Amino acid sequence: MYPTHFPLARSYQTSLGVQHDLGRGLVVTADWARRQGENVSLSEVDWNLFNRYLGTPTPAPVIPYCGPVADFNPTHNCSTGGMTFWTDQGRSVYDGLLVKVNKRFSNHFQFLVSYAFQKGLGENVVDDNNYMKGYGEYLPHHNLTVAGTVNFPWGLVLSLNSSIISRTPQTAVVNGLFLPGTVPHQSVTGTITTPIPGMNYGCLAAGCSKADLQKAVDSYNTSVVGTRDAKGNLISAKLALPSDYQFGDPTITQDFRLTKTFTFKERYKISVLAEMFNAFNIANLTGYSYTLDNVGATPSFGQPTQRANQTFGSAGARALQVGARVTF
Repeated sequence: MYPTHFPLARSYQTSLGVQHDLGRGLVVTADWARRQGENVSLSEVDWNLFNRYLGTPTPAPVIPYCGPVADFNPTHNCSTGGMTFWTDQGRSVYDGLLVKVNKRFSNHFQFLVSYAFQKGLGENVVDDNNYMKGYGEYLPHHNLTVAGTVNFPWGLVLSLNSSIISRTPQTAVVNGLFLPGTVPHQSVTGTITTPIPGMNYGCLAAGCSKADLQKAVDSYNTSVVGTRDAKGNLISAKLALPSDYQFGDPTITQDFRLTKTFTFKERYKISVLAEMFNAFNIANLTGYSYTLDNVGATPSFGQPTQRANQTFGSAGARALQVGARVTF
């Protein structure tokens, strides 16, 4: 079904920049950009909240539950299932400051240094009864890139591209937690994973520290454990954090290319090149789990299980390739 009021997705764009010539071929630029999106997510949502439970085994939807026995009396004001509406919900905000220092090619070399400080806010629906519960950050805050080219004698050219990207914001979740009054968005199709109470969505590695997470875990163990969940079942499992864990890994890679060019009769050129990606073989670990562990379980929270795959420039394991180019 469609609601009577159904605005279309839209966005508002703002940008402001300054530039200054420092002389000697150096130019510094600073640009600020903001993008705000409204009604950006189109999804099918049960407005009847048929999967809402308030501490009893039977659901408590907006239209009262009919009961387990089929009710064919049209005068009874009750419901037997969900009523899904196409919902144009969602809000996203991006703010970014990009600072660049660019040196034009002179004296046999050129380079570019760019740094982006950014913040992205978006909606990931985790509770149909409270859309904003899943509103949080999703972009790494820091992105530094250094690129340059140096021309050496004898037709040798050395190129560099270095990239450093900070950790991506994450959310700690509790597996199987179903709190009264909530309506997990994926409760029908998969396992329920609920963000741990007491922390903002997407704040790990984006303002929330390990001490903040420990406080949330301690609060959960004292105030949530021992209570009843949405269906009246006792919540008994306490949570524990590993002795060592991380909120993901930054991405760091340095890529180099060395090119040797041979020229024949001015018109014909053969360039032989060698490229090395992630030259320092930095691990760039991935595969982290952010599902909190129960007391006594094998620690998995904040533990890497693999490293980035190498697809030539993706920060995977060190890789080397050689090639040649003919120009005529």
